[in-house]
Amino acid sequence: MFYPVRIFNKSGKLKREVSSHALSRNYWSKVFDPARKNIQISVQGISKKDRAELGWEMDDVNFSED
Repeated sequence: MFYPVRIFNKSGKLKREVSSHALSRNYWSKVFDPARKNIQISVQGISKKDRAELGWEMDDVNFSED
């Protein structure tokens, strides 16, 4: 279930309102979008030190689709 959303600017004035129907349509179109099925995570913007701390050091890891 989706509820209408109101988006305000930084001074508190209503910028726009999104209906629950529009939110639902947007959500379900993205869920069933075939281009979004194979999403890969890129770690280009993260330093090697940060990747190591997160356990993302994957220089020697091989992936397969099996």
